[in-house]
Amino acid sequence: MNQIICKTNWALVFFLAILTFLFPVLQTYAQEGFIFDDPYKRIQSQDNAYNRSIYFQKGSDKISKSDQLYLQDLAKYLTMNPDFEVYILAHAFEGKSDQNDFLVSEKRSLEVERFLKIHFVNESQIQRLFYGNSKIKHKESPRTNDSFHRRVELVVGNKNL
Repeated sequence: MNQIICKTNWALVFFLAILTFLFPVLQTYAQEGFIFDDPYKRIQSQDNAYNRSIYFQKGSDKISKSDQLYLQDLAKYLTMNPDFEVYILAHAFEGKSDQNDFLVSEKRSLEVERFLKIHFVNESQIQRLFYGNSKIKHKESPRTNDSFHRRVELVVGNKNL
């Protein structure tokens, strides 16, 4: 009986060794970056001259004149390069409530999107995300300079990546 169990154990060990050799995918390693892909990979900053942040007055969604000039250049670039797209990442930190900050950031992203559409940017080239106050730029002291939190980040990238 012991011989049968011993032969069975060796057969099992041999079978598992072959499986491990033939299918190394079955081995899982807990190394950072190997198990899960980065869900924000497409919107992370790529080295592009058109990536920029624009800032707003408190509670406002009005785009300043200098930022309008930048957005006009961006619109021209996007209309000439239909394989590129822009991510509009809107933020707010108005200090009233989370819901209010979320709504203000949505208004800012809509205003930038409207401006780009007026300047003939195709709707399929515009992606909007609004965060409210969930992505504060300086987490250690959020109240030091509120203007950094009242922003829209524009990230331009290739659609096909």
